[in-house]
Amino acid sequence: MKKVSLILIVVFIFFFGISSSLQAATAVPKKVFAFSEMFGINVFWGRLNLEETEKIVLLRKKDTCPQNSLDGERIYEGNGSGYLDKKASNRKCYCYGIFITDISGGRSSLVTSAVVTKLNLWQYFSQATQENRVIFWGGVAVVILSLLNLLKKRRNERNVLVGK
Repeated sequence: MKKVSLILIVVFIFFFGISSSLQAATAVPKKVFAFSEMFGINVFWGRLNLEETEKIVLLRKKDTCPQNSLDGERIYEGNGSGYLDKKASNRKCYCYGIFITDISGGRSSLVTSAVVTKLNLWQYFSQATQENRVIFWGGVAVVILSLLNLLKKRRNERNVLVGK
């Protein structure tokens, strides 16, 4: 009876250990967010607790969402929490999918984003909110004023050296 109990405990611990490691290997973010920015499409999914043997794979597909882990172009592999897709073409629609893979080739289920259209510069500014426009032009003004101040400072330093 003791041997049977011991064997059951060992089997239980072994099975629990395997199932928990499989669970970790198939942990996937609940959502993938994608939105158009001035210089590309920003895709993010948040920080994941990955094992050292696991990596995140990001897929991009034009016009429709990827249906599985082989459907679409692999554009990122790593362990980050987001990616800026700078190669997206203006006025084209993209959908992104993410899954986790490990060294042994195991794959988690695929999670996809909504379809996003890459905006060109004019579309980006025409769809920006008033608040975003104020922030942008305020930043431009700060840069211009900083450059003017730097030029004035250098001119004053040169005048001091020359003796004016």
